[in-house]
Amino acid sequence: MPAEQEAVIGSCFIVAASVTLLLLANSPHGGEELEHVLSGQILFTSWSDLAAFLPVYLLVAGLWLGYPNLRSGQGFFLLFALAITASVQLLGVYVVFASLILPALAGRRTDGSYNLWRALLSGGVAVIVGILASAAADLPAGPFLVLCFAVSAIVVRVVCYSTSRSTSQPDPRQA
Repeated sequence: MPAEQEAVIGSCFIVAASVTLLLLANSPHGGEELEHVLSGQILFTSWSDLAAFLPVYLLVAGLWLGYPNLRSGQGFFLLFALAITASVQLLGVYVVFASLILPALAGRRTDGSYNLWRALLSGGVAVIVGILASAAADLPAGPFLVLCFAVSAIVVRVVCYSTSRSTSQPDPRQA
């Protein structure tokens, strides 16, 4: 149900985070592992780390492209769960959540319609600036990326809102 999609996505994240906490509860290095799962280790991800998850991404992409009927309903959530589980392992919960939600908010127009290019621009700028700036400043990439996603989404929304208001509002001086 489209009206419940955000709730289901948020629920998937909180369940995944809770399972992670339970799995790490008795680990002597649980706190460190939890930090890695939450904020990720993007700058230290190796090619072998990526290769380990490549089969999952290929499966999701193959099913997405080969079976369009899986793009809605239960099929969507199955593919979503597979892709998110793999992505959280590589990028961390915070980055994955921010990369899903914040560009989508940036792409949403005031009339309720959606602009995919606006969302892609917001997310792309956030990733490029976030990775480069966190590496240059020697800051943790995960939390810095989350902030870049947030700032980028806010800037895009403010700029696009201001632009749409200025083009749709009549000039009161001409009345």
